[in-house]
Amino acid sequence: FGKAVAKVARHALIAQELGKTALYDEAVDAIELALTPWLEATNDDTLVYDATWGGLVSNDGVDSTEVDFGNGMYNDHHFHY
Repeated sequence: FGKAVAKVARHALIAQELGKTALYDEAVDAIELALTPWLEATNDDTLVYDATWGGLVSNDGVDSTEVDFGNGMYNDHHFHY
């Protein structure tokens, strides 16, 4: 998910630099569509603040090392976000 959103964001920057307004707007709309559920906490697996370690983890992953690739235990945290 994150790699796909990052790819679209790079395309948006390139489109903006080239003055391709329609392509830029399309990319930004796609990014907003993808990120809004996460930012508004309306998706099935919201992000929560882990007060113990001071980071963001998935709600499902915070209680289990088996869920979300060990996200709640900060496994590959730099990779996922």
